[in-house]
Amino acid sequence: MTAQQFVLAFDAAMHNPSVFRQWIRAGTDIRKLNPSGVYLKHLNLRTIDSAQLEPSTEGHPDYNWIKTNHPEWILRDANGRTVPLYRSTEESLDFGNDAYLNWVLNTWMPNNYLDSTDSDPNKITWYLQDNGDFLGMHINCAPNDAICQKYTTDAGVQSAFKHMFDRFKARWPNKRIMVSTGTLSYLTPSEQLPFMEDVLSHTDGYFSECLVDSHCYFAGEPNSGKRNALKATMRLASWLAEHGKVFFPNLGMGDRTQPTRSEMNYGWAFFNLVRKGNLQFFAKVTQDSTGLWQPRTYPEMNLSLGQPLEERQQISANVYRRSFEHAIAYVNLSDSAVSISLPSGTHTNSLGQAVFSPLTLASFSGLTVYHSIPIAPSNLRATAVSRGQVNLSWTDNSDNEAGFKIGRSINGVDFTSLPLVSANVTSYKDMTVEGSTKYYYRVRAYNNFGYSARSNVASLTTPP
Repeated sequence: MTAQQFVLAFDAAMHNPSVFRQWIRAGTDIRKLNPSGVYLKHLNLRTIDSAQLEPSTEGHPDYNWIKTNHPEWILRDANGRTVPLYRSTEESLDFGNDAYLNWVLNTWMPNNYLDSTDSDPNKITWYLQDNGDFLGMHINCAPNDAICQKYTTDAGVQSAFKHMFDRFKARWPNKRIMVSTGTLSYLTPSEQLPFMEDVLSHTDGYFSECLVDSHCYFAGEPNSGKRNALKATMRLASWLAEHGKVFFPNLGMGDRTQPTRSEMNYGWAFFNLVRKGNLQFFAKVTQDSTGLWQPRTYPEMNLSLGQPLEERQQISANVYRRSFEHAIAYVNLSDSAVSISLPSGTHTNSLGQAVFSPLTLASFSGLTVYHSIPIAPSNLRATAVSRGQVNLSWTDNSDNEAGFKIGRSINGVDFTSLPLVSANVTSYKDMTVEGSTKYYYRVRAYNNFGYSARSNVASLTTPP
C-alpha cells in the first residue's frame, strides 16, 4: 500500500519520529498527504534511554546532554541507581520539573525533535506521549529525597503528568498531544476513572495498545478483572466523546500478534458498542504473507453500520447489544456462552456469511451482524380517477421489504399515514379523498430493520 493509498483508507496512525523522517526524505509524509488526519508522532518526555541516543528512534530527549548537564533531573533510588520504567535501558526523569520542561519544550523539541513538517508552530500536528502509567512508582527512595518520594505516590505522578501536558499545550497551542495508557484490571471502573479522566482532561485524547482482552496484558486475568478493564473502557470512551477527545485503541498491538478472525469479530463488536462521533478510531495490527507489519484494509471498513438507533444496552448480565440502521453489535462479557435471538430477517457477518438465530457467543467474544433496510421506491405517480378516488403506483426497487407505508398531505408538509401495503405490491387506491382538494403523496418501504428513504412526492388536485 502506497502512502497515497494509505491516507485515503486511514484517518489515523501512529509511528516513531525516525519513520516520519524517512517519509519526509521519500516525499511520502502522510501528514502532508492528509493534513486533517490524526497521525501521531511518538514522544517520550518521561524517560531517557541509553539505547536510543540522539536522534532517538521513539522521541526520547537527548540522553548524553541530560547526563552531562543536568543529572539532577534523573530519578535515583536510595542506592544512587537510576530508575527504569519498563525497559532496563530507560532512566526515569523528574518530568514535572519546570527547569526540565523549559529545556525540553523550548530547546530540545524545536532543535532536535521537530522536523520540516511539524516545525511550523501554526500547523496542527499530533503527538503521542508514551508510558502513561498514572500510578505511583515502586522506588526505594532515600529518606531525604523529596523529589523521588513524590513519584512514589499516585498524586505525585498524576500532578507531574498534568503539569507537563499543560506546559506542552501552552508552549505549542497548535500541537495536539495524546497519551498512551490503558484501563486496569485490578481496579473497579469507579476506582480508576476519576484519576484517568482527571489526567486525560489535560490532553487531547487516549491511545491504547489494547482494545479488548485479546492480546492485552490482562488476557490471563480472572474474568472479574477483565470486566473491570473492559467496563472502564466503555465508560471512558463515552467520557472522551463527550469532551471532544480522541479515543484510539488498538487490537493486536499489546503483544504484536496478528488477531484471528474471531478476535477481530470480538474487537470490532466491542468498538461498535462504544463508538460515538468522529474522533474514535479502530486500529488493528496486520501482517503480510512474509510476516512484516503492513497497513491493510479489512472487510469491516467497507461495510456501513448506518446511524446508531440506540446507545449501548445490557440485555442480560454482562451481555451487551447496540443496534444501528444496518447492523447490530453483540458482546458477551459473561463467564459462559450465551444464546441470543436475532430479529427476523437475513443476517450476515462481515465476510458475507449467513448468521442464523439464535446467535451463540462464547464467553468474552462478540460479533457484529449486518442486515439491510429496503431500497427506496421510485417513480411514484398519482392519478385522479374521480372526485373520491386517487390511484397511486410506484416502482419497487427492493427485494427485502415487509411492505410499504404511504403518506398523504394537503399542504405538502404534514403527512398522515394511509393503511400499510404488503410487500411486492406497487399500487394503491385511495378512496378517502374529497373533491376539489390538492393532495401530496409519498411512499417508503420498510422491514424489521427500519424504513427506506422516501420516494419522490407526487401531487394532484381532485376534480370537483
